[in-house]
Amino acid sequence: MNKQTLIILGLLISTAFCLFENDNLVKPITTLEQIEQVRNGGVDRLSVVIYWHEDSTQTPTIEKPIYDLAQQYEGFFSIYQVDCEFFSEEEIKYCGHENTVRDLPVVEIFAPPSSKTNPITKKPNEVKVLKYGGSIDAKSISTFAIPHMPSYVIRRPSLSQLSKNILSQVEHKKVFLFTNKEETPALFKALSAIYRYRLKFVEINQSQTDIIKQFNISNFPTLLVAFINDDGQVQGVAYQDQFKISKIQSFLDKYALKEKVVVDFDIEGRHEAGDSSKQQFQSAFNDEDEETKEIKDNSVEELKQNKYDKTLLQIEGIVVLHVYTEKEKQHAEFLPLKEKLAEASKYFEFLADTPEKVAFAESTLGIKSFPSIKVYPFQVEKKANSKYVYGHNISSKTIIEEIDEITDDESTGVSDDKTFQMLMSSALQEGKIVQILFHAKPRIPLGFRLASKGTEYKKKFRFLNYRNAPQQLLQQTGIHKVPAVSVVFRNVPEEEKDTPIKPEQVQGTQYTGKLTYKDYSQFLNIFITKPGETKTKKKITEIVTQQDLENVCMKKSRICFIALLNGEPELRKFSNEDDDDQKSKTKLQQQLQIYDQVKDKIGDRPVTFGWIDAVCHSEILAALEIYEDNLPNYILYNGSQKHFSALIGRFDVENLENFTLRGIQGKTRIQTLPQELKLTDHDCQVQHDKIKKQREEYERQQQSNNDLEDEIAREILEEERLKKEKIEAELKSERSSSKKRKSKGKKKQDL
Repeated sequence: MNKQTLIILGLLISTAFCLFENDNLVKPITTLEQIEQVRNGGVDRLSVVIYWHEDSTQTPTIEKPIYDLAQQYEGFFSIYQVDCEFFSEEEIKYCGHENTVRDLPVVEIFAPPSSKTNPITKKPNEVKVLKYGGSIDAKSISTFAIPHMPSYVIRRPSLSQLSKNILSQVEHKKVFLFTNKEETPALFKALSAIYRYRLKFVEINQSQTDIIKQFNISNFPTLLVAFINDDGQVQGVAYQDQFKISKIQSFLDKYALKEKVVVDFDIEGRHEAGDSSKQQFQSAFNDEDEETKEIKDNSVEELKQNKYDKTLLQIEGIVVLHVYTEKEKQHAEFLPLKEKLAEASKYFEFLADTPEKVAFAESTLGIKSFPSIKVYPFQVEKKANSKYVYGHNISSKTIIEEIDEITDDESTGVSDDKTFQMLMSSALQEGKIVQILFHAKPRIPLGFRLASKGTEYKKKFRFLNYRNAPQQLLQQTGIHKVPAVSVVFRNVPEEEKDTPIKPEQVQGTQYTGKLTYKDYSQFLNIFITKPGETKTKKKITEIVTQQDLENVCMKKSRICFIALLNGEPELRKFSNEDDDDQKSKTKLQQQLQIYDQVKDKIGDRPVTFGWIDAVCHSEILAALEIYEDNLPNYILYNGSQKHFSALIGRFDVENLENFTLRGIQGKTRIQTLPQELKLTDHDCQVQHDKIKKQREEYERQQQSNNDLEDEIAREILEEERLKKEKIEAELKSERSSSKKRKSKGKKKQDL
């Protein structure tokens, strides 16, 4: 077997594990709690669950149709995938046994009920579980699933019900669909599930002329949001764009509550608000102000006239210089340019506030007018002769286009499979990590080009770009959409790097982030930074407030690791750290010591560490769909992309270290949050006291119930005893009577 074949085998081995991995649309189920939540109605939308196993011969054929389904019906269904490699037959009937694996993949539909209880029997409605038996393609599955979608829509209320009971319910704004269709459209059902308990949805038919006239509706369909304004009047805002779910969501987001307020009511007027309706909701952050704060940081270095040759001209990457005088305003496009380029460039400014500095700017820097922006291209040798100067009337868009034009590409282009295999095999034998950009457009993304030119990156990586690669190769490498970067490397000890490549040594992953230099370089740096041999200076920060979360997970690093622990006051009474007796330490202290050991083993890699009292901040558990019974737990969190990955297994040093390293290298199973994690401002002492009282009350109720059950059991046993004695007495009486009859009969015979 030659090296090229080995490489392909290695890729296939790695991509079998990566089926559906790191995708926002097809979410992995990795615990029984997650599948139980779907089964028991813990999600509002209809769920499509795909069970698969890499040993099934049909597995490679399902990826594209499932992605097609997820993309075409995003927002309509929640689509989950279950890798049966991680479940037994006892846990999930489709998994575990080799005979059942042969029948995979299997698709199940979980349809939650539209109402909690049956209006006639008053019994709770259950989730319908439907096994899909058709062909696995987007059209067939959607045709089967759509009729079972739950609907949380109030259909065709009367004008009286509408005015007295629906519009008067003030917890939610109302979304009205005026339609000429007899059935509720699937799109409106989907929206009612997405915004359940954040908006209330009402459907009015064309035949309801009294309501149609009241709202002055002439076109169908018409979508509008209605609410009571400050003057106590009903105000309506009509939706004017295309009837596409993503566009409608952008419109409805302006009116929806940020958090759910549970209000169950019928249109006859009886409704009851949950506790959450009493909470005060914080206003959303002003994004524009936050962006301005981010731009006005200290990353712009002042250019010293006497150090120009030793600083700016010695930088390898792109440099943007902002030159202005006291008289002239700063260049209006400098901050927008800096925001768009981000870490793709270094930034300097030069204030020409003396005649000498003006002369330096004109003669040495080549500035002809003020204010101006000068761009220095990549590579040190090109810096001194740069002629790229832009006056005050040039836009940041024009400057970026020119930067894109003057930045060449140093990755190796590939045009056929044979060359691709040869280059990849050669790079792996050299010990390089291969970064393969699969793309379709002639122009390679700027972030990838800049990375391919970096001296430090060239030492560690081999950059390849493959335009219009064959579909079969894309499927083998797990790529379903381009542009995308596949990463292939050889996992082998240093002493074995010169030995022939073995299939099991070749591993792969994918970079799924944006191809900006900022995001992509952070990913590359993960492979370059080595764990420190000594303890890192990093600390494990307790995250108590939303600001703490942003400081730990957003400002310091794109990737952070968070331990979810029980931080109740009694567990915070720590003993001496140097005490070797683990029994004298609380569970929380032991868990934090384990976490600290893991942090030291990871060293100075570009990640941060924190922990949250998840019993106090139960809203975090709810957002992550993790139960309190699963504490302690440990997650990877990427706030910028709203990604997280949760630990499976024991909370010990070995498991946490392995999970952390895999997370850093992008090898964990990624799940996507609908929004960034948000911490509520709790007084945790009060929260724990409240929880403690609730538990004590629950235990008292349980004891009371147990006592009652014991009393009932004693009464039942006593009744059973009395019945038994009565039956025994009757039997005894019958036997006695029978003996007497026999005795009389015998005497007659004797006579």
